[in-house]
Amino acid sequence: MFFAEITRDGIAFCAFETEREASEWIVDELGSDYSNDFWVGNNGKLHCSGRSLDFSAIVHNSLEHAITSNAAIDPEAMPTVFRALCDAVEIAQDAY
Repeated sequence: MFFAEITRDGIAFCAFETEREASEWIVDELGSDYSNDFWVGNNGKLHCSGRSLDFSAIVHNSLEHAITSNAAIDPEAMPTVFRALCDAVEIAQDAY
């Protein structure tokens, strides 16, 4: 399972079966304002321009990766991160 993460207007996660689906969700969520900054390559991977933005967007290849990559954030923010991840897992389980 792949987890798409966007940290614009808070933190949002969504779970997908493929990396391409996760990457496309990020591009769709960000919309045309960021079409020059984020795109999906032929290999299904999310690519970014490298331009400095005030948010991040990433595809995690596992739940473990999503957790560990957020481990360095402010400890007070961790409950919000875990809640968002749990919601994404729950929605994915209901869908499959």
